[in-house]
Amino acid sequence: MDLQQTNIVHHLRRRQICDIGNVSFERKHHVTEKLINRLGLEHELEGHSGCVNCLEWNQSGQLLGSGSDDLNAIIWDPLRHKKLCTLRTGHHGNIFSLKFLPNTSDHTIATGAADCKVRVHNVPNLETTHAFSCHAGRVKRLVAAPNVPYMFWSAGEDGTVRQFDLRAQHTCTDSCSNVLINLNHYIGKHAECKCLALNPHRPEQLAGK
Repeated sequence: MDLQQTNIVHHLRRRQICDIGNVSFERKHHVTEKLINRLGLEHELEGHSGCVNCLEWNQSGQLLGSGSDDLNAIIWDPLRHKKLCTLRTGHHGNIFSLKFLPNTSDHTIATGAADCKVRVHNVPNLETTHAFSCHAGRVKRLVAAPNVPYMFWSAGEDGTVRQFDLRAQHTCTDSCSNVLINLNHYIGKHAECKCLALNPHRPEQLAGK
């Protein structure tokens, strides 16, 4: 194989000289065979006793959170291959989503699980501060907006997207008023919402499936 065809320095120089468009350059070199061949397992983090269903980096990229079928959430220092703490979440079903809430110094996380519950936890104190039972189906995804420490959203298999504001008092009932989107109104009573994504630059935009 011609080395010039695989040498990224050659392509960088050619882009400068020939004024090749950035989009085509980025698409070609986003993932290269040489990069793939250099990837490898650095370390395995061991601490859960069940399947790990979700992983979440904190905002700085220094911490990693994991949620598992063992009903626990673990906070890791992955760069030092070290488990920092294990939170017994109080869930009674597999944990499907975990989220660090922004601007809380990584002291607050939220979890969603197969028991249809959303729970909020204080990490330093290893305690649950809020427990919500609004959903009538498994909670599959949690999202938060950048720089907003008191608000987050959940997606459940009951077909609803719900908004949680930790500043407000909330008591769960059979018809909680925190439904932001109800897919049952659009695609029928068997609607499920399994994925949810928030645009970090325009937090009013949500995408779900």
